[in-house]
Amino acid sequence: ESITILLDDFQWADEASLLLTSSILHDIVGSKYVFFVICCRDDDIKVEKNSHLAQWIAAVSESHLKKIVLCNLNANLCRKFVSDTLCLSPRLVCLLSSVLFSKTLGNPFFVRKMLESLKEEGCLHFSLKGTRRRWVWDLDKILDLDIADNVVALLTRKLDKLPSDMQQGLQAAACLGSSVDNSVAEVLSSQLGFNLCTILQQAMQKGYMDQVGSKFRFVHDKVHQAVYEMMPEKQRRERHIAFGLFLSSQALNNGNDDLLFIAVGQINRGGPGAVSNPLQKTMIASLNMNVGTKAVSLSDFASALDYFKHGILFLNQNHWENQYALSNELYGAAAEAACEINDPQLVMTFSDQLLSNSKSLEDRLNAMYIVVKSFRRAMLFQESKKFASNMLELLGEELPRPMGDSQLISDIRTMHGVISELSDDSFLNLKRAHDKKQIFIVKAYHELLLLFHIVAPNLMFSVCLRIVQVSLTVGITESSPIAFAHFAVLLLEIGDLSQAHRLGSLALQLAQELNVYGQSSMIIGIVQQYIAWTSEPLQSIAESHLFGYNTGMQAGDIGSSLLNYNFFVSTSFYSGKHLDVVRKISGDFIQELMRQKQKWFVNCTALIHLQALTLIEGPDFDESIYPKHVPSFHEINSTVAQGNRTNLTKHNGVYQLMRAFYFRQYDEMSRAVNILDDFAKKSFTPLKVNVLFGIFYEGLVSFCMARRTKEESWVVKGRNSLSFMKKWQTSSSWNFENKALLLEAELMSLQRNHDQATELYLDSIKSAKNHKFIHEEGIAHELVGYFYHDRGFEADALQSFNQAIRCYNAWGAKAMSQRLVDHIQSDFNLSQSLTARTQVRASIENSLAADALAIQVANIGMSPSPLEGQTKRPHDSD
Repeated sequence: ESITILLDDFQWADEASLLLTSSILHDIVGSKYVFFVICCRDDDIKVEKNSHLAQWIAAVSESHLKKIVLCNLNANLCRKFVSDTLCLSPRLVCLLSSVLFSKTLGNPFFVRKMLESLKEEGCLHFSLKGTRRRWVWDLDKILDLDIADNVVALLTRKLDKLPSDMQQGLQAAACLGSSVDNSVAEVLSSQLGFNLCTILQQAMQKGYMDQVGSKFRFVHDKVHQAVYEMMPEKQRRERHIAFGLFLSSQALNNGNDDLLFIAVGQINRGGPGAVSNPLQKTMIASLNMNVGTKAVSLSDFASALDYFKHGILFLNQNHWENQYALSNELYGAAAEAACEINDPQLVMTFSDQLLSNSKSLEDRLNAMYIVVKSFRRAMLFQESKKFASNMLELLGEELPRPMGDSQLISDIRTMHGVISELSDDSFLNLKRAHDKKQIFIVKAYHELLLLFHIVAPNLMFSVCLRIVQVSLTVGITESSPIAFAHFAVLLLEIGDLSQAHRLGSLALQLAQELNVYGQSSMIIGIVQQYIAWTSEPLQSIAESHLFGYNTGMQAGDIGSSLLNYNFFVSTSFYSGKHLDVVRKISGDFIQELMRQKQKWFVNCTALIHLQALTLIEGPDFDESIYPKHVPSFHEINSTVAQGNRTNLTKHNGVYQLMRAFYFRQYDEMSRAVNILDDFAKKSFTPLKVNVLFGIFYEGLVSFCMARRTKEESWVVKGRNSLSFMKKWQTSSSWNFENKALLLEAELMSLQRNHDQATELYLDSIKSAKNHKFIHEEGIAHELVGYFYHDRGFEADALQSFNQAIRCYNAWGAKAMSQRLVDHIQSDFNLSQSLTARTQVRASIENSLAADALAIQVANIGMSPSPLEGQTKRPHDSD
């Protein structure tokens, strides 16, 4: 069933509510069953152009949000409104509606309240005289009235006439917000000296409040505004403080966190200017620290930062001298929260205070740690690395060693032996570390591990080894499981697949044993991307990354969640997911990354999005279909040219190689990057899925260029790629069997070993089909088509191309289908009639390529022999 969600008065939404709504909107894009209606007044937004709401609307409106502008009533509609309200013809209410329109400017709520006010003033009443019973009014009296200029002023006049206890009750409710929970009203009644619930029920009868569930609610935000503005600003602030302090004492006594959040919110609305007692200010600062920490535990970092900032405002003068512990705690927590929402400038604002006023090495190190983490997340890598080096120096730790260091390699092999001898039970029952310095060393190295993964991969395993050494000798910490996961990757590079899988699994179990579920997402990302592909199907790895994303989101680990989703997108592409799906999930992910200011994955994800778009639309696709939030090839190439994004450069090289092969761009093929050679030169470099596919396509390109240029160097490159695929075929036939078979078929074809080539091509097709690689099944069909065509077996070639087009269509690669159809029409003497060409194009659009090409084959007098189950296999003697 469909559901409609209406969010009214959205102009009052705070930043946390905006983030939540944006996330929900992102998740339901394309759904036919959820419909959002969001109402807000843009006149309130215009007050502050840079407000969170103004920025939110500007960002969301680019996607699937349709903006509908509702204006005030014009003069004619105002006349109809009054006519309908008074049940009189428009002609009779013409003069009255003109007066109302001139005063209200057609604001419907103002018009309605004006009519109510005229009735209460006796200027408008229902006449029972005569036979024509109807509403009548005294226009002269109305013109003489001092009518309020706006609806708030009008409501204020009406509110002034209410009994004092009702005014007091409404004002108390207005201080609490647009709605008041019944339980909060009951608690506050004892402080007010009267029953607030009873007063609000009376206000309901007067039309100022209504009740929704357990909440009393102002009928309109203008009513709420009018009541609130009845109080002078000083009185409002004092009431907020009084209500907040009373409610906080009740909340702390009863352990009611929900009430505590309300209480501290009230105090913060009062502000530090309304509190003069230094002890009371200290208590309020501590309360903000308390609720901010609770907000962090709920992963609401935006609200947490707001509480920490208010706590800092309530600190007394000379607080670094007289309130050092609380000051250090608040500034540190604020810097952490600012880091979580990726605001490095704010992090430095708080961290500068920490670094300038720290009284201990521990406090200074904590501040530096936050800065390192914040700079890394903001992609300020060199700044992060500089602070990291200073941090290690203060800790008395040696700088990480590069992988070429002989002693480091020896230490790694020694640790490999230690871990191999450690049983699963012994591993899972390692003692916990209690030394604060050692715990911080592991925590600091954990951050360096994430940083060096990006900017200095050759230092990564030195850091990883150090964490493992501390964990096994001093005791494990919350950061140990991730280090063990990284060390598992190192074991894979050493060649011990069994221990790599074992340690990766144990790392995940250890995180669960330690109740550090926030690390589970990162461990899933590491193990699935760097280890699992050696044995598990790529399709299931993509789903595991999606699980890792959800796990991280539930634990509040945004960085690891996004890492997993990035891997989910790329693995989905490599495993042959339909390109329309890849295009959508990558485009949505980029938009989410931009919204969260997490720009690190944007370019790599954009490459996948552009790759899908190219395969669907062709290399020269129309830029009008290009999403504005996705970087272009030109922008990505400019970033690569700057030379400081090694990972992006590798990704870009792989995708360029793939496009060159897909569209037979021979000039681009000749300039192909040496992916396998580059990888072989770097010892202990983690092997990732994109590198594996790069090596596979490098082999295909090499054999293609060897056939074209007759140069032996291309054959050598192709052989090397084949050897690499065969090596990994032994550990995962699912992922690599079809690739190794296809490369070997290409080699046999070059060597004119036609019988063996034929067998290998068909085995590769069968393997790709069985293992669900629809795109690679298509590539194998196309290559065997060229193989048949070169040998003069045109019927078999056409049937192979026919099957390739079917696979490309199933993959969503319309441009590849079109390229192959164009090749068929140019290289084969097919009928060029309009009918024939129309049938070919229809075959692409409707995925009926097999039928259309069968007709083409019949036109040149050949009978097709289907390749599937089992095919006619031409021999040399044919």
